[in-house]
Amino acid sequence: MEDLSRLDEGELYERMMRSAGPIPPCGAAVRLVFLTPALRVWLMNHGLVRADMVDGRHVAVVSFADAFELFKDFYGRSMLQEKEGIGDSEVSVLWIAASLWGVDVGTLRHVMTGLEKDHAGLAAEAMMYAAGFMDNSADPESGEVDGYATGPLAMAHEERWDW
Repeated sequence: MEDLSRLDEGELYERMMRSAGPIPPCGAAVRLVFLTPALRVWLMNHGLVRADMVDGRHVAVVSFADAFELFKDFYGRSMLQEKEGIGDSEVSVLWIAASLWGVDVGTLRHVMTGLEKDHAGLAAEAMMYAAGFMDNSADPESGEVDGYATGPLAMAHEERWDW
């Protein structure tokens, strides 16, 4: 079996994306994981990305179902996660990616608040990619005046709930 850790990032990315085939949600899942370095390294270190051949082409297949099974036991256990080099945000990214891949992860509602700003942007871009908007980007600070949650949408939210 080929050692994927010897590949440069560009070749690894291409092989991972090939494993998704032409299905946009699967491509979005793979791209999301690839763009989250701590998660990608964790997956590689735990043998959850494996080399394979599909139609005579080298691919790198992410075992989303197996990763989800391992990670769902990690969520919210910060000491164990710290030992593994991942945080709640990376775990949330995995849940979203696994869902895009087709793994039944249940609701995503409880993992959304665990996303850090950079991961929230990547997750939003993954949703757009999955919907076929592959060249658009999502900006978590769009419309905000002074940064995260200080613009007109945040102020309107506060006004609605200021009793």
